[in-house]
Amino acid sequence: MFRNRKSKKFNKKQIYQKNELSFSERTTRLVLVLTIIGGIFGFIGRFYLDFFVYSFSSRVPMEFSIGAEHIVLICLGINLTMIIGNIIVYIWREFNSFNLQTNLVEVTEQKIKKANQAYSNIFKSINMNLSISSIIIVVFIVVRSFYFKDRLVIGMTLIFTFLILSIIILFCIKKKYKFDPKKILNLITRISITRVWAFVIISFLWCLFGIITMIPKQPIDIRFENSNIVIDSNNYPPQNVSITFMSFDRKGTPLTKKIRLKEDDFKIAFQEVIENPNINDDYLYQLRKTSPSSDQVIQMGNSMYNYRYKLDYRKYIKEGENFVRITFDAKGFSSNKKTTIVTPIIYKNKKYDIQQNKFHIK
Repeated sequence: MFRNRKSKKFNKKQIYQKNELSFSERTTRLVLVLTIIGGIFGFIGRFYLDFFVYSFSSRVPMEFSIGAEHIVLICLGINLTMIIGNIIVYIWREFNSFNLQTNLVEVTEQKIKKANQAYSNIFKSINMNLSISSIIIVVFIVVRSFYFKDRLVIGMTLIFTFLILSIIILFCIKKKYKFDPKKILNLITRISITRVWAFVIISFLWCLFGIITMIPKQPIDIRFENSNIVIDSNNYPPQNVSITFMSFDRKGTPLTKKIRLKEDDFKIAFQEVIENPNINDDYLYQLRKTSPSSDQVIQMGNSMYNYRYKLDYRKYIKEGENFVRITFDAKGFSSNKKTTIVTPIIYKNKKYDIQQNKFHIK
């Protein structure tokens, strides 16, 4: 009996040694992972970021603000970030396991074990993140369908989701835990809180990046042309606009005239391109009965909104040296940007000499 136990322990150790990778095999694995992460950073990452920015900045759904393609891109970004994070952890642990300065076999084996575990976590993370992303996309489709009262999509999505999740859950429980409640509870308690928080933080950052990318910029141009002050603002009208004219009389006393502008003082001209879905008057469309504008998308790249204000400054300019001061607030992501512009205007012999005629604020 004692011999049988000893032989079993020996066989387990022998199997473990057979499963251990050699130094050259681990080096080959590390080089392969480095090549993969180089490809992600080099080609895939760059292509994905360009497409992400293009999608969020050029196509904005009219009623729901965020479309299904935006959610898919955010989930893909989360997956790529989590994969890269796990790869970096593996590379660090693998390089650390190559450090053979210590003579303790246990320490070396522990480092190799951590490197192998980090390598397996890469693939575990891919499966977990894909599952979570699939659930997020399905939930978004259901919420959006409820918003537009899309009964067909709601019903089909709920049925399909319920069947797929039920099959996956039952299959996993039956195969690994054989419906043992203690083992299922143990699986839940083994979920890493650190990984959950990392997933939440990365998700928040990608959502924030998408929102920032979606907000259009507000370039403002101010020009002095043909005795007029022209203020052009794209996408939004400037806020708290004031124009102050200052000059001096013969005694050197300053004379000022201040004009405050309201949003209604700006005239708007715009071009707007809206994509409409191909709606056929068939049975499925009658069954869905969605809002007519639920699938409409504004093409921001082909749309432009220009707010303009024009003022003839001649009646505010005195003989001699004058100063024009223009202040306004431009819309930003989290706050307004207060901008001040000052330029001297010298009026002499019925001629206007302006130091700077054009200003551009991004």
